[in-house]
Amino acid sequence: MPTNYWPRLEKAAYAFAIVAVLSYLGLSGYYIFSLPAAPQKQTLYYLKNTGSGARDSIQVALPARPGTSPMLGRMKRSGISVAGGVALVIVVSVVFFLLSWLWRKHSAVRVFISYQAGLQEKAQKMEALLKAQGLKVNIVPFDAQARHDEVLERVRTQLKSADAVVVIPHHEHPSFVNAEVWGAVVLGLPLVFLKYQDEQRLPDTGFTGFPVFRYDKVVKQKGRPLAYYFNFACHHRRDYRHVFYSHLADFWESLREVVGETAGQLSFGSLLLFAGAFAAAWYNIEIPRATAVLYIAMAILLLASAGWLFLVLLGIGLNFVNNRKKFDISRQRVLTGAATYDSLQELLAAHDASREILGAIDPKGLRNVHG
Repeated sequence: MPTNYWPRLEKAAYAFAIVAVLSYLGLSGYYIFSLPAAPQKQTLYYLKNTGSGARDSIQVALPARPGTSPMLGRMKRSGISVAGGVALVIVVSVVFFLLSWLWRKHSAVRVFISYQAGLQEKAQKMEALLKAQGLKVNIVPFDAQARHDEVLERVRTQLKSADAVVVIPHHEHPSFVNAEVWGAVVLGLPLVFLKYQDEQRLPDTGFTGFPVFRYDKVVKQKGRPLAYYFNFACHHRRDYRHVFYSHLADFWESLREVVGETAGQLSFGSLLLFAGAFAAAWYNIEIPRATAVLYIAMAILLLASAGWLFLVLLGIGLNFVNNRKKFDISRQRVLTGAATYDSLQELLAAHDASREILGAIDPKGLRNVHG
């Protein structure tokens, strides 16, 4: 399956954010400038008795009451539009984090360990480490007396109930592990190989793109790299802590950059100008060329709120794209081959457990005797 649909998904995320922001700006502009023109002054009519029984109509123009000028009305509406944009950013962010939490897997990740018969000790060691990390582990103990069909049924049952698979292949000889690997591939489960020596060969039924973890490093770190990876690949709630803090870090960094740059200073200056001009317009204080300046200030504030809305919506869209990448790579729905390590580096860039996960992966992978 080709990987060129990932860029298309990313373009779709950008298009979605751009269309949403343009819609926000268009609706805000219509809302602000659809305000009908209002008289600058109050006009009163009353009748004057001329003394001969007739009455004349007299028109008197008085200064407008504070807060009644049409410019002030537009300023109020622009303020509402900016506040609405900020509120929309907050609401969308909260809903995104809430739904992201609710849609994650909440029960413990179930891992099936597949191993060559002579590697039962390593499999049991890995079973104990993963259980200590809160994962549920299924393993079929080697039984030389077990009947053929009984073994197959046990393997089939445990593979069907598993969320992920750990494979410890023999360093030289193929074995029943090949069948278990192919079963995991057909079921579309996240799969990792454990490498305990350089001469280990890749099972004939395993894709070269499945990540290969160093057995010694996983043991040294008490199974954490594998636990973190499976929580990441299976979209588990335990992984949400890493995702949540990475999003907050990205937001804080973006905020610091915006505030420190010209755009942030311009937005802050426009806000002060807007507040001062609003007070002046409220009391009908005439300011030369104030109208053009106010329109510029309103435009800058609207663009600033639209910019934040764009960043939030784009972040949400790219988050879905990254989840799709994570799903495809961990299951090799998209064949990444030797590029798996680089792809995981990209996906885990903001993940605070990335050092442990990537540090335990062997970029060279397993020896492929078939080229």
